[in-house]
Amino acid sequence: MKILIINYKNLILGGIEHYLLYLIQNCLQKKFRIIWLTTDSPIVDNSFAKFVPRLEKVVVKRFGLKRFYKTPKIQINNDDEVIFISFSTYDFIFSERVCRKNKINAKLFYILPHFKGVNYYYEDCLKFGSVMYKIVVNHSKKFFNKLINNNSLFCFADKQVESINTRYDLNLSVEKIKIPPFEPVKNFDLPLVRCRFRSKPFTIISVGRFEFPHKGYLIGLIDAVATLIIDNYDINLKIVGHGPDKEKIMEKINSFPEYIKKHFIVLSPVSPLEIADVMNDVHMSISLAGAVSQAARNFLISVPVRHWSYSCECYGFLPESKANILSIEKGIDVKDIIKQVYKMDEASFILYSRKSYETFNLDIDQDFILNQKNVSLFRYNLIERISNSVFNSGVRLATFFSRKILKKYVY
Repeated sequence: MKILIINYKNLILGGIEHYLLYLIQNCLQKKFRIIWLTTDSPIVDNSFAKFVPRLEKVVVKRFGLKRFYKTPKIQINNDDEVIFISFSTYDFIFSERVCRKNKINAKLFYILPHFKGVNYYYEDCLKFGSVMYKIVVNHSKKFFNKLINNNSLFCFADKQVESINTRYDLNLSVEKIKIPPFEPVKNFDLPLVRCRFRSKPFTIISVGRFEFPHKGYLIGLIDAVATLIIDNYDINLKIVGHGPDKEKIMEKINSFPEYIKKHFIVLSPVSPLEIADVMNDVHMSISLAGAVSQAARNFLISVPVRHWSYSCECYGFLPESKANILSIEKGIDVKDIIKQVYKMDEASFILYSRKSYETFNLDIDQDFILNQKNVSLFRYNLIERISNSVFNSGVRLATFFSRKILKKYVY
């Protein structure tokens, strides 16, 4: 039997979950047994509701420090073909432990979802260039090299490959480790695009998790749209998503007078399988990462914006801005792009909608990760396991005490 093990806590909505939605759907159609490593009370979005009852839920118990888990027991037959995927550095190391303790011969894959962040790159919790930073980078380089040599590492986007190459002085090719498009592509719908152009009022959509400062652009986008409304532009902004910082979005919207507030519409998360319905009356999308390509595949003018910034800076139209769907580089004022689209004639609107669509109208491969093979079984020897455990604990403790000291004497 073919088995997929998913090592991921919650099934909500975001880039990783977008991928998992199609992967789970594909594997269930192929009669896979799917095991989901999660917690006692995971958060599950409605998008996954019809799939979750068909998954085998294995609860992972936490103990001690927040990121340490007890190894669960999983029953696998010797002749089963097992694929085990994780989405953070610690979770990948944990997946190796699960296999070792349960004597599972699995293909282990780490799908790297971001280009920065301590969950993926331990050195990001330290001061750049410090002695400790250099020690951690050296350790991380060895770890990622081992993954690469074993065909265990994959990425969602060019930017993540670039980040690995820059951090660890490597020369990875995008073609080798980038996961190809997995979302089915529809034929360009010209009547729908024409209908969108003629619909009123002019409507912008932004889809994503409310997680700041990573996606702080939403605060800047709300300010930009409010400014344009004051300047007599008839614009609505649909914000679709959820997350820990939803309250900040609502506070920002509620800070405006009623005649401005009514132009902002905050919607609960919508499944990628149903998002097209929400976009029917929308003129353009302003977002980042996977939401850029999602909007483009639904025939919208899709504009990528800057990560990790509370000002909304964008990079222009597709396809020229494709390289910036994951970027922290300074962009241009989003209001200028909104004004351009707002003032477009029908022919230009169709042209730029088609350009967005064609940027991501690529051949899909939903079986890509299923067809990959490791060079050998991924195993740490005893010294490596001890080293990594001590290293992981040391980095987290150093981060904790550093923040305490900074808070007391600097902030």
